[in-house]
Amino acid sequence: MALLVKTFMNNITSHSPTVMQGAFLKRLGLLLKEGYSLNEACSFLLYIEQGAAYQWADMIEKQMKEGHSLHQILEQCHFSPLICTQIYLGSLYGNFEQKIIHCGEWLLKKHERHKKFKKVIHYPAILVAFMGGMILLMRFILLPQIEMLIKNQMDELDMTTRILLSLIRLSPYWMSTAVFGALLACYLFEVNFKKKAVLARLTFLLKVPILNKYLRLYWTDFYFMQWSEMLKSGCSLYEMIQIAQSKDSTAMLKEIGTILEKNMRQGHSFSQSLAALPFLSKEARSVVRHGEETGNLATEMYIYHLKCADEFEQRFERMLENIQPIVFVVIAVLIVGIYAALMLPTFKMMEVL
Repeated sequence: MALLVKTFMNNITSHSPTVMQGAFLKRLGLLLKEGYSLNEACSFLLYIEQGAAYQWADMIEKQMKEGHSLHQILEQCHFSPLICTQIYLGSLYGNFEQKIIHCGEWLLKKHERHKKFKKVIHYPAILVAFMGGMILLMRFILLPQIEMLIKNQMDELDMTTRILLSLIRLSPYWMSTAVFGALLACYLFEVNFKKKAVLARLTFLLKVPILNKYLRLYWTDFYFMQWSEMLKSGCSLYEMIQIAQSKDSTAMLKEIGTILEKNMRQGHSFSQSLAALPFLSKEARSVVRHGEETGNLATEMYIYHLKCADEFEQRFERMLENIQPIVFVVIAVLIVGIYAALMLPTFKMMEVL
């Protein structure tokens, strides 16, 4: 039985770091929910884990004895700062075990989204690489022979054929320039992007027409879930903002806490203060204002978080459904273009000869 369990765990965690981290946190949270202490849970996991997961369980067990917190240990294990902050907040406002399970499920769901997206673009990417190879083969094998046959009749070819032959002849240059330019643009963007504050980066990304809808749904879902759970546990708005600014929070959460504290000290309500956070959805302030008026802020924020999560998943699925046919149409056009570039000069050469 132990061998079967071990084999099952190995199959689960043999995919990617995200899957390994998600499965590990989920198992750890389930053990804690069953009444295990953190040390007892890690001791058990050492019997069934292998590789990185074994090292994580071993490090948690050892460093917990030295007085370190779980989120600090996970940070040393290279878990996402977002995950570490969620676990830190869970340790403060209760429901610690469920928060760890939720973090594991969130990582597994994130991996599934990435897997679906990669599946959509995988085949088109192979086709693009294949077409690039075909163009280079035409340049170095077919084109020299065509030019040799029609070198004396080159002036008799029409303009379209000459342009196609020139594009094939110069293909190594414009292809390498395009690749280098794209890599350079990505590098410069990343360097300049890192220099900005977190909210400044997010504000910049919100200017992208299609991306902004997904970002607003994603971050509204995330923060409304966090805030509603903290409020449900008896945490006041002031305490919630102070926790957000603590040293163990992420840079983004610290910036948010600073902005909210500044606005609320000026006499603004929580709903009014949210106007300074551009990454929230349009309905977010209305939901919070209604919750403040009815006294059910925690419940209504939680319900709205569920709505945002559902809408994000639906939009993501629709996006994947729409991307694939568009990509294949573009690929088909490129294939026809390559076929024309291959056959048109040949036909013209036959006419000239």
